[in-house]
Amino acid sequence: MLLLELKILVENQVNRRGLLAEHGLSMLINIDGFYVLFDTGQTGVFAYNAEQDQIDLRCVDLVVLSHGHYDHTGGLPVFCRLNKDAPVYIHQEAFYERFNSSQGEPLDENIGIPWVRENMDDFKHRIRTHTEPVQIQKNVVLSGEVVRTVRFEDDSPNFFLKKDGKLVADRVWDEQFLLVKGEQGIYIFVGCGHPGIINCIKSAMNLFPNEEIAAVIGGMHLKNIGSARLEATIQQFMELGVKRIVPLHCTGPHAVWEMKKALKERITYLVCGDELVLET
Repeated sequence: MLLLELKILVENQVNRRGLLAEHGLSMLINIDGFYVLFDTGQTGVFAYNAEQDQIDLRCVDLVVLSHGHYDHTGGLPVFCRLNKDAPVYIHQEAFYERFNSSQGEPLDENIGIPWVRENMDDFKHRIRTHTEPVQIQKNVVLSGEVVRTVRFEDDSPNFFLKKDGKLVADRVWDEQFLLVKGEQGIYIFVGCGHPGIINCIKSAMNLFPNEEIAAVIGGMHLKNIGSARLEATIQQFMELGVKRIVPLHCTGPHAVWEMKKALKERITYLVCGDELVLET
């Protein structure tokens, strides 16, 4: 039997006194005593919340950074001061300066990894870069680059990155997700789902063929999307037989509401400090 537990360290919302929230994501995943920190939020809030719940982050065995945006990577220097050993896995293309846009024009503020601009000598030897899937353990896989085949998710994002001194469209090719195979199927942990959450699920199915989708957990980047795409996404959740969906961070309240109406008890809503036992 597999023990699989989830703790939300950072999310956009909080309901408990004494904890903090911020726009970002950080999850602590316990896989039979092997601890994965999936993203670090944008500041040290994840570490503060862990301390309030008496979680010693020195227990973390490995860090996964889902993609190179500030709200998923900004807390890494704080983590590396607390934990001296855990390696950090990130896509090799995650380190560009990146920008949001307004009416098609890039804004000035860099939304990329903040510590790229700082002295990272203390932890750069712990960074593991890759593009292909990485097998962490027998039933634990890091996806690498997501294959994009879903037509309705092929929207151009409102992001730019600076490459060779020039601003180009940023399709967030560096985003990756974590896969855990359990007794009930596969569990998909995502940061923002920029490649499209259905693309992520179908990529996961390619990595673990013939497995049921036990849960999809994380940000799904469905805020402010059109109704047609949202309806198509919900329909795909149904057709693919996703047993549980935990929408976090950038999924958006309207999307969560529509998903809840259609999928009912399959939706689990979590905020900062919440825990979820996925398998025992």
